[in-house]
Amino acid sequence: MANQLYIVGCDGGEWGERAATCAVNFAKTSGAKIKFVHAIDYTGMRPISIEEIINTPPEREAEERRAKEEVLAPLLDKYADSDVEIDSGFAWGNPAEVLHDEAERLDANVIFVGRHGRSSFADMLLGSAANKIAHMANIPVVLVPEDKH
Repeated sequence: MANQLYIVGCDGGEWGERAATCAVNFAKTSGAKIKFVHAIDYTGMRPISIEEIINTPPEREAEERRAKEEVLAPLLDKYADSDVEIDSGFAWGNPAEVLHDEAERLDANVIFVGRHGRSSFADMLLGSAANKIAHMANIPVVLVPEDKH
């Protein structure tokens, strides 16, 4: 299993951190590599002119900087001494689609995502990135629940 790759959905919150911890713990025993992936949802930042498409607006640059500095860098720092090979990246788009596409592009073996702990009824009504990726992926998806302890 030494050539395995785990994709970890990192949202900048406790759910992504739980997913990262779970993936790192599994990778320590399996020898897998990890890629932390943050999706920047663009729903509020769609360009309305050709100029905005060509020229990166300052908000876009700020979001990308935030993804690197506030979401991914702290996780990379936290697991720097884990003896697990970890890479990171971000992409613009729907979180479920970003994780699915990255997993396919890199031929990953498992996707780890945190679950928010809502009821299945609430997930059905509100939607859930974890639920969507579980239905989209052609590889195993580990839904890491909230810690009740």
